[in-house]
Amino acid sequence: MAVKFVEKGLKLYTKQKWQEAEEEFVKAVEANDIATKGWYYLGLCRENLEDFEGAQFCFKKAMSAAKMMEPPDQITERLSLLELATIEIKTEQYIAAMGYLRKINQLQFKDNSFRSTVWGVLGEIYEKLNKKEYALFCYQQSQKNGNKKYRKQVSTLEEGGTRPDDPDDKNSPNLLKRKADILFGQQKFTDAIKVYQETLRTNNQKKVLSEADHAETTMKIAYAYINVQDFPNAKTYLLEAKKLYTNAKMMDEIKVIDSTLNKINSLIST
Repeated sequence: MAVKFVEKGLKLYTKQKWQEAEEEFVKAVEANDIATKGWYYLGLCRENLEDFEGAQFCFKKAMSAAKMMEPPDQITERLSLLELATIEIKTEQYIAAMGYLRKINQLQFKDNSFRSTVWGVLGEIYEKLNKKEYALFCYQQSQKNGNKKYRKQVSTLEEGGTRPDDPDDKNSPNLLKRKADILFGQQKFTDAIKVYQETLRTNNQKKVLSEADHAETTMKIAYAYINVQDFPNAKTYLLEAKKLYTNAKMMDEIKVIDSTLNKINSLIST
């Protein structure tokens, strides 16, 4: 009985008659609570009707039903996860959306086209969040799986000097730098120094940070040393930061460093 309701609902759904189709899919899941397709298409109807809370409930039910199938309906599970992510994006809940997309990438399947879509959507989210290095990595992964949709974005980011970084790499220089920045902001300067130094060591291997970010990290170490009144080490890192900023042709930062060096030299000489 549920199959007949699903078939009738699909005919209405393809005609974009969301309300009428919804009624048929409701009948399908009432007739069979584990009607996987019934729950999935009911979710799509409610999503199109902007009943996002109702849609989320349906997609989660579809996933549960899919896992109970023999064999499990992995396609519906993946599609439901993608729709859950799509709803979170529509409501600007980007972190939640990324959680659903990561779950898809953790699944084992051979559909490169679908995986490329997931990587592309992840890239779009990171670009919205201005995490360009992560966006570029995701777009490149999408391309590796056969999607040419993001060629312009990849080209623009690369031409802008962005370097790709894996957002799931726990030893990413970007993640380490952000951790160090938090410690610095909390005035935990000794801890910040250690993490900033680890950032530089890791970046020398992975070449992820831009020249400006690498230089800023070096300068932050110098300022952390100033705050713990270790002026010789502060001077060493300021001079290194000056070289890096000179290579990057960032003259304003060089002026700030020169002014700071003059103050340190005065303190050391007294």
